Amino acid sequence: MIALINNLLNINKILFSLLESFLILFIKNPIVPKSHKPVNKPYRKIEVDDMPPIVENNKSYDYQVLLKEYKLKHSKPLKPINRRKKSNISSSTYCPYCGAPKEYLYENNGSNGQLLCKVCDNTFVPNSKPKKSVTFRCPYCGYTLEKIKDRSNFSIYKCKNNDCDYFIKKFNSMSSKDKELYNKDPGKFKLRYIYRDYNFTLENLASNTPNSPKIDINRAHNSLTTIGYILTFYVNYGLSSREVSSVMKDVFNVSVSHQTVLNYAQAAAYYLSDFTKDKVENISDILCGDETYIKIKGKWRYIFLILDPVNKIIVSNFISKNRDTFSACSAIKSALDCFSKLPENLTFVFDGNPIYQLAKYFYSKHGINFDIKTVVGLTNNDIISTEYRPYKQFIERLNRTFKDNYRHTNGFGSFDGAITYVTLFTAWFNFLRPHSVLDNEVPIHLKELDRYANMPTKWAKLIELSQLHAIEKEKERVFSEAAA
Repeated sequence: MIALINNLLNINKILFSLLESFLILFIKNPIVPKSHKPVNKPYRKIEVDDMPPIVENNKSYDYQVLLKEYKLKHSKPLKPINRRKKSNISSSTYCPYCGAPKEYLYENNGSNGQLLCKVCDNTFVPNSKPKKSVTFRCPYCGYTLEKIKDRSNFSIYKCKNNDCDYFIKKFNSMSSKDKELYNKDPGKFKLRYIYRDYNFTLENLASNTPNSPKIDINRAHNSLTTIGYILTFYVNYGLSSREVSSVMKDVFNVSVSHQTVLNYAQAAAYYLSDFTKDKVENISDILCGDETYIKIKGKWRYIFLILDPVNKIIVSNFISKNRDTFSACSAIKSALDCFSKLPENLTFVFDGNPIYQLAKYFYSKHGINFDIKTVVGLTNNDIISTEYRPYKQFIERLNRTFKDNYRHTNGFGSFDGAITYVTLFTAWFNFLRPHSVLDNEVPIHLKELDRYANMPTKWAKLIELSQLHAIEKEKERVFSEAAA
């Protein structure tokens, strides 16, 4: 009996020790994930080199074609190599440039491994990658640029030639103190030519468009006016879908579920998306933009907004998982599409985020030029910040207005839900929201809305106009395809 009790006590001690270990592990690494916080790091200053690199296109060959060309030119075939001693070249080795087999490959530097192709006259090391189809060279010295980093949107190439005119000029302009610091930490200075090769094109740039609606708004159980009331509460007053459902029941005795509210919003946004974009015209030649946080599926994402500060028109909105160069280029493209012809002095005002300078460089490579004014920090420490600070404040006020409206939604459950809300917010801001600086007029005036006195009926008419607009665009598309 005593032995049994001792065994039970020992087992209890072991269990207690295990429990203590598990508790320590749980405290250090809880099962509940840490809350997703937005990234908030200071921007690193960036300097972009405007001069493009020298581009060399490396040709690819077919050894059989080259053999035929050789025979036509010399009136005799190119014979395989007549080896005088046994070769160490594997029978599975082929020229990576033209595909010539072992019979046409020399051992170029003996036992060191480099081979020479008799057909295309290229040297290579077995099992190594062939040269890229394009080689970038420094425009100042002709030295081959070396890839140093791969980013999500581009690859970075640097000239590492110490005799490069670009490097020598930059280095000689430094003070002795800076030179001493450079020798200790070269990464703090940009003295070498750098080129960024983007992995996307203008055609790849994305745009936010709502998905096809789950319901046909023309066959909805409720009238367009009722839907107008729903959108008024949901967008104008920033109520959540559940709050809108409660208000419709408590005030108007109309029963709509919160999912029906979301379905109506999605259906309206689907038609209003193209309508809103196509109605943006006659905007000024100075635009301001910024990105801010938006919560989607419990994680912080980013919304890019670009505003015409003179006419108070939102000319671009773009939602992205990342705050990167691709997103900045996509947002700017939507703004550029608003112009039938780009003004010569087009200017964007942004903060110090380097993605906008990289976006400017991307567009300059495609022959699209504009200026960017950078307003840094909260105080005016330079001439540009002093002159363009008001434009930066305009876009910050827009960000606050958007956040005030969407805060009650507690974030969005999907990207499409976020795109839907931003589309409706943009339509409301451009067509329905009066501005005091515009003498209490809306930024984009639609004469069809003048006869309607209250906001719900204006929303209803706006949806109707957007549907007619979609029909006209579809007719134009069909006629253009038929004519082609």
